[in-house]
Amino acid sequence: MGMIFQQNSTDLKEMPWFRAVEGFSDAKKSSESKRDDDPDEEVLPRVIEKTILPKITAFAKNVWDPLSTSQTENLTQLCDNVFEKQVLSRRECSQAKQDLINTVVLRMKQSVEEDVFIPLYPKSTVEDKSSPCSKFQGRRFWSAVENTLWVNRWLHASQKGGSKILEVGQLSPSQ
Repeated sequence: MGMIFQQNSTDLKEMPWFRAVEGFSDAKKSSESKRDDDPDEEVLPRVIEKTILPKITAFAKNVWDPLSTSQTENLTQLCDNVFEKQVLSRRECSQAKQDLINTVVLRMKQSVEEDVFIPLYPKSTVEDKSSPCSKFQGRRFWSAVENTLWVNRWLHASQKGGSKILEVGQLSPSQ
């Protein structure tokens, strides 16, 4: 899990522990008659829910920089992988998934409040593209654009995971 923010990190389904647990669940399915309430089908979702999601949440809370393109892309891909390809549980939304989404929302909200500020200067000040005011305004503008792109990416990721929990209103600054 330490490779969350590295480029080309291993897909969850390619990790040996994942294949072993998945193999256990698949072996039980093929050797026994299918039962709707088979607890073995819950092994992999529970492992992810109890071990993987809390680790991802801790990374999102303590390490992730929402303005880092590579970190945000890698974290988003990992969550897409977990939310979309792996049904976490028969329950609608686990507490671990909710905690992860809440952490992401909180970090994005903090980023919006702290990093999205576009100063307004007189037109004459910003027309000179080499002026410090113009450069600062440009950096702030592109920071806001980047932040907006990642908010949209997370909105998409949360909806793909069957969760409509993440809403734009959650990210607007506190009144």
